[in-house]
Amino acid sequence: MAARDLVLGSPEQIEAMFPKLDASQIARLAAFGQQRDAQPHEVILELGDLHHGIFVILSGRVEGFRVSAEGETALHVLGRGDFTGDVNLLSGRGTLVRVRALEASTLLEIDRANLRHIMETDAALGQIFLNAFLLPQ
Repeated sequence: MAARDLVLGSPEQIEAMFPKLDASQIARLAAFGQQRDAQPHEVILELGDLHHGIFVILSGRVEGFRVSAEGETALHVLGRGDFTGDVNLLSGRGTLVRVRALEASTLLEIDRANLRHIMETDAALGQIFLNAFLLPQ
């Protein structure tokens, strides 16, 4: 099923928007990032952030929020094997969401330069990231 054919909110769309990395994929990414811990309620990414790349969740859970003048709207909870990121990572603009740890979590942080390198040198992982970032959220 093509991304454009997915029904909003369907299990297929959610799976396409939030693909889960398996243990071998995470192992391939490990050399390109730094492991870090996040405490419960810690903001990992702030709306407009230009400094971070992606975070792969190794353990624990984080939640993404849309931020507006009216406040926060919860978008999705991410767990082991999930990763943060949006189309703005590819264009050099700030992130579109706020991400906060729901519980003590261990993350693999991959900066933007290393993410670009992965996308250029690992076709399979690059395609996973590209599909996730380009699908409307």
